[in-house]
Amino acid sequence: MSEFVTVTKIFILSFLILVALQVKWNGISIEKRALISLHQSQLGQTVEDVALGATKVIEKGSAWAKANFHKAAKSVSGSPAAAPSSEPAAANR
Repeated sequence: MSEFVTVTKIFILSFLILVALQVKWNGISIEKRALISLHQSQLGQTVEDVALGATKVIEKGSAWAKANFHKAAKSVSGSPAAAPSSEPAAANR
């Protein structure tokens, strides 16, 4: 029962924070002011640069992996050693 009470308290606290962030101050909500200050801060710029760099790394890594996978698949399927022999084993002796 204590878990239910804890979850209920967290839900109520989250709801109160959500309502408080929607309060307007001089025509702009507190949430909007926080977002503006975050985007203009040095920390916000650093986080944005890191996120853009991570996106580039993921895109390039994905393209590299696909290209290498296709090369490997072609080399395995196109090699003569991988193809089964159509001659019987006794004929090879």
